[in-house]
Amino acid sequence: MVANFRRLKAINPNVTTLAYFSTCANFPHYATAATFAAQPSLLLHNSSGGLVHTHVPGFTWPAVTVFDVSQPVARKVIVDACVAAVATGAVDGFFLDRVDDGCFQRDYGHTLDPAKSAALPQARETLAQEIQAAIGAERLVVANHMFALDDVSGAMDEAWSVGHGANGAAGIWQTLAECDKANKAVEAHCSNDNLDSIAAFLIGAGPLALFGTGSWSFTGSAGPAWSDLYDKPLGKPLGPAVLQRDPAGGGNVSMVRHFARGTTVSFCLNTSKGAIQWGQ
Repeated sequence: MVANFRRLKAINPNVTTLAYFSTCANFPHYATAATFAAQPSLLLHNSSGGLVHTHVPGFTWPAVTVFDVSQPVARKVIVDACVAAVATGAVDGFFLDRVDDGCFQRDYGHTLDPAKSAALPQARETLAQEIQAAIGAERLVVANHMFALDDVSGAMDEAWSVGHGANGAAGIWQTLAECDKANKAVEAHCSNDNLDSIAAFLIGAGPLALFGTGSWSFTGSAGPAWSDLYDKPLGKPLGPAVLQRDPAGGGNVSMVRHFARGTTVSFCLNTSKGAIQWGQ
């Protein structure tokens, strides 16, 4: 990974590189793997004393052990590895997956000691905050789904769309607006690039917001997705979105936002449908 990041920076010194790190899965290719193999007490055990393994159906990796991040020593191993990665000069920050991991709690929480199960969600948040503090507040740490987590500079919604969002279909744009007010970077990763999702994104997006779409893997696909809409004229927003009632008197209410190149975006809160009038 470091070698590939160095190649990227040789092509474009201004590129920002984020290393992926799961706050749950102890993948064997991680720099921390040897330490956790030598100290299995730092891994998560079930109430019977056996090691907990996690596996995601549909993915090709084998089941792997899980970090017990409720232990400060285990968190320090991870934090130190993150600091070392940044010290190479090739890694600028991190994307931390499974910080808000309801799926893990659902699938494995019942196998743990109740006190351990209760401690893990807060411990994963603490790990994200400790990584941010250790590498510096000026660097980007993206914690998956953690939009309101203090002292962490970024968040991501990996299944963002008009039908899924932190505040529901009628208010998903609010997540982006709230992150903008908090000066928090946020990525909205969408399973599709339809007009409704893009309009909802543009209603709330600030300068630190990113919109992404496409598959998690390029295997068997044509590669990264690029919609023709991304090449349309936009320009900087002329201000925040404003509430506007249907002038025809139909009772619908929309958020409307205007952009510098003449583009107007609207998103109906009643129907969760978007519209974009492109400028020049």
